[in-house]
Amino acid sequence: PLYKQCDPKWADDVMVTKTVCQVGCLMSSTSMALHGSGIVLGATGSTAEANPGTLNAWLKANGGYDDDNDLVEAVVPKVDPDRVAWPDDGMHKTNDLPFDTLKEYLQKPRVVIANVDKGHHFVLVTGWLEGDNDTVLVNDPGF
Repeated sequence: PLYKQCDPKWADDVMVTKTVCQVGCLMSSTSMALHGSGIVLGATGSTAEANPGTLNAWLKANGGYDDDNDLVEAVVPKVDPDRVAWPDDGMHKTNDLPFDTLKEYLQKPRVVIANVDKGHHFVLVTGWLEGDNDTVLVNDPGF
């Protein structure tokens, strides 16, 4: 699914001190990946489909943000430890992931969330343009 962080359903939901609309691109991209993988957010006796509103609430209840509203990536696998991982090689702060590696990850399938706009924005990578080793297809929660 494509979720927009500024959707009125959750845009004004507070993460720590800022709203999902203001700084929720990584969390929104993560919610798209979870939902697209059929992973639900569970609590005792209940479950909810992952979307920016439900994932934000789950993260707030489970220590998923630091004081600067940044996602604590190590908390995400607690959603479903048997199916969710955030590997050590999962965060690249520069454009250093070779295109062939990105394609290999997507074929596994492995979720790829790209850090774009010089590190100021995150998008969920959904594929690539066949025959073009430079263009990826994304679900962008912000634009």
